[in-house]
Parts: sequence; C-alpha cells; structure tokens
Amino acid sequence: MNAPVDLMLQYLSQCAGLSFSQTNHLNRWWQATRSNDENLPDFLMRQRLLSDVGADMLRGVSGDSPKSVAAVAKLDRDEFRSLRHRLPEVALIENDGAMPATVTLLGSEDTVKDTCERFVPELPLPPRVGGYLGKYLLTDWLGNGGTGNVFRALHPTLLIPVAIKVLQPEAVWTNGAHVCLQTEACVLARLNHPNIVRVFDFEPNQHFPFVVLEFVNGPSLAELIEHYGRVQPTAAVRIMNQLVDALATAHEAGVIHRDVKPANVMLTRNGTAKLADLGLAELRQCETVPGGSRAKSLRAGTVAYLAPELAGSDSLADERSDIYSLGATMYHALLGAPLFEGQSPWQVLAMHASATVPSLRNKAPEVSPRLENMIMQMLSKSPDDRPQSFAEIQSMMANGSWM
Repeated sequence: MNAPVDLMLQYLSQCAGLSFSQTNHLNRWWQATRSNDENLPDFLMRQRLLSDVGADMLRGVSGDSPKSVAAVAKLDRDEFRSLRHRLPEVALIENDGAMPATVTLLGSEDTVKDTCERFVPELPLPPRVGGYLGKYLLTDWLGNGGTGNVFRALHPTLLIPVAIKVLQPEAVWTNGAHVCLQTEACVLARLNHPNIVRVFDFEPNQHFPFVVLEFVNGPSLAELIEHYGRVQPTAAVRIMNQLVDALATAHEAGVIHRDVKPANVMLTRNGTAKLADLGLAELRQCETVPGGSRAKSLRAGTVAYLAPELAGSDSLADERSDIYSLGATMYHALLGAPLFEGQSPWQVLAMHASATVPSLRNKAPEVSPRLENMIMQMLSKSPDDRPQSFAEIQSMMANGSWM
C-alpha cells in the first residue's frame, strides 16, 4: 500500500472501529475490484458505503495540508462510526485469475468459494412510482425534502391513499435523519387529533426506512400563500383556531413541535388544517425513541419562524417558542411575506432577536386590531411576555370575535 492509503486505512480503523484484519480485507477487496485507478474513497462511495461528503473527508487525511488537518478533525462522525455495520457480510475478490476468494469483512475470516460468480454489494433500486415499498404500491411522487421523498401510495388492506415519507440512502447513513423519521412516527402515534396528520405505520427498512402517514388531499399553507399572495383574515382565523387546538393537544401530551411553519400546515379540500412534519419534535417525557437514540436537540427549526431565545446555544424549546413560531406563521399568512427577511440565516436570527415587529395593519388594513394584537403578543421577544400556553390562547380566542 502507498502511504496515503495507509493513512486512510489507519483513520478508518480508528474512527470506524475496524480491526487490523478487517482493514486488510477491505484493502484487498478495493485492490481487486476497483475500476481502473479508482481511489479508496471513490470506491467506498461507489459501493454506497460512504456519502460524497464522507469520501471527501477521507481524501483529506492523505496529506499534511490544512484541508487534511480539518478533515481529520471531522472524522469523528456517525457516518464513520457506523461504517463497520454497513460493510458487506462478504466481498468476492479475484486474485490474478486464481480461485475467487470470499472475504468476510465483519467476521475477519477468509474462506474459499469454488465459484467464479462475481458479487459486488449494491443497494436495491430506489423506490419509484409504479413499484412497491414494502407492501405499499407507490402511485404518485408528491415531492422531496432534504433527507427524503414523499409518495402517494395505496394501503393494501384499507384500500385508501396514504402518504409515504422515505429516507434517501445517503440520509440513512447519518443517524440523525433516521432518528428524526423514527421520532416523527413515535410522536404522531401518541397523538389523536383531527388537526394533526395521523400515522399508520413505520417500517425500519434496511435501506429505505419509511413512515406511512395520512394523505391530505390539498395544498400546504405555504403553497396557498404562494398562490394567493396572502390569506384573508376569516380563513386565517379559522386555520389559526385549528392549529392552536392541535398544538394544545400536542403540548398536553408532552410534545414540542419545534418547526411550526406554513410548509408544515396541510390543508384539506374542505379547508381543514392539519399539522404535519413532527420530525424535529421533542418528547419532554420520552427523550429517546425505540433503539435508544436521543431525539432531543438544543436548537432546531426554520430561521424565518424561530423564536429569538432559540438562537442561543444553550436555550431549550418549550411551549412558548412554539407559540412564537405560530405567530410568525400567521403573520406570514396574513401579510403574504415572512416576518423578517435578510441576506443570511444569521441576519434573520439577529432580526428575530432585536428588530421591531412591523405592524400588520400598515400593509394589511383588513386585519382587525384585536387579531393584530394577539399575533403581536405571540411575537414578543421575551417568552415571559407571550401567552404562556396554547390553552391560554384558546381561552382568549373564545372570548369574542376576532374579525
């Protein structure tokens, strides 16, 4: 082996927990089956064992440049720590035309196999419309996000349309994305409310974990805003009432959403609002999901709707931070533009922390003074100056007309 490969294997051994025998077998597998002069990081990426980011980090350890030092510092990542469990059980290699030998990477043992069939481990084809994911027939692609795709599918026994959120393979490589999806299923399974998207199933598929959700046959609030520019106060109040009820139920169950925003509010064709995407939710009474992975995080959410106190590194989300996010969501709906916009996320966070909230009625005079006052209270910089619970907001909204 040349020196750079030695370094790479050494760091894989340290960060992925591979034994000497396993790194030796891995090197032999790469040498025997690589394409032309393919380097080790590219080989591991082609075999779907490392993401492109992980492969780039591994390349960085092969020299003494600042990039190399930075890459070494970043190698203590979940992707590398879990590499050993993603390695194939066996990898067939050929040695100068001799009898193919099957190298058992996980067991660190060599065995002889009297067959010339060549096996290269690959992930199965990704889910596609017209195919099956588990027992579900995928009938339509609905969209994608940072970690996965959402499909419309047919439930095989209930014979109803469902939504399936499935992780992309590269997202499965990071424990965080898998935990978020599992957390979402865990959270939704605990909640039963007409204004919260229901969960039907969760499947920890080896390659494509997915959650099966209620299919909502309408647009998101974000799409409604994009199409119409702004939401009329009568519709906004109806949506807000439903979301307040949903979030009150969630908080009574010990759930903090942490990512309330227009894109996470789904609307049925009859105008019913349903709160969705609890992948960032925090369970106050259950900080772990099945399998022991910790779902809690200090800061999460979308900066355009993030409470000022969550910009700090030591602040925890609570019911009042969800109240701020709902206030920012309804402000956006009524005005047709986000509360604050800036050149960078950090600038937007700074504006949430210190900038004065512009009056709604200056640009949307159809908004009643009482409704504006409620939203301004929800957007108070200090959590202590906001309504302290969604139950309190329910009482305030039940006391008289908001129009």
